[in-house]
Amino acid sequence: MAKLVDTSGKISLVLSFHQRSKLITEYEDDINNWIPIDFEVNVFEESYKIYPEVNPSLNLFEINLMFSKLKSSIREMQLTNKFKKVEISTYEFYYELEFVDLTEDDWISCTVWTFEASRTNGNIYDVQRGFRFIVTITSLRDFVNKLEEELNLVLQNPRQKELN
Repeated sequence: MAKLVDTSGKISLVLSFHQRSKLITEYEDDINNWIPIDFEVNVFEESYKIYPEVNPSLNLFEINLMFSKLKSSIREMQLTNKFKKVEISTYEFYYELEFVDLTEDDWISCTVWTFEASRTNGNIYDVQRGFRFIVTITSLRDFVNKLEEELNLVLQNPRQKELN
């Protein structure tokens, strides 16, 4: 699981790709291929996650777009010490992410919005919950690398992990 940890070590965003029976990878068009995820924001002692009953998944198009945006901004930060603002949202309204340069060394502001209807399987609706915290470029780069590694494992061996 990929974990993006804030500078205090007390707040984290966890995103993980999984190979469950809902894994769909047989289409040529990435927008029709879906990878199940786990999503969780931990704030000190509290945890906010998308419950398994929701069966959250992202399509490969939005996953690849997320990687492209983040890698481009990370590369820009390493070359110019400037981080291009990144906004990421999901088609199924699970969450929105925003990353903004803070002009402090290598610090980046991360804002996470959860859509409570999706997160709670409809128990809470018409509400978004937001969290803003500071991460380093190193933490963001490690998060992206781990997430990409996990995705590659899922895509390389889709049937193997379904059986586990």
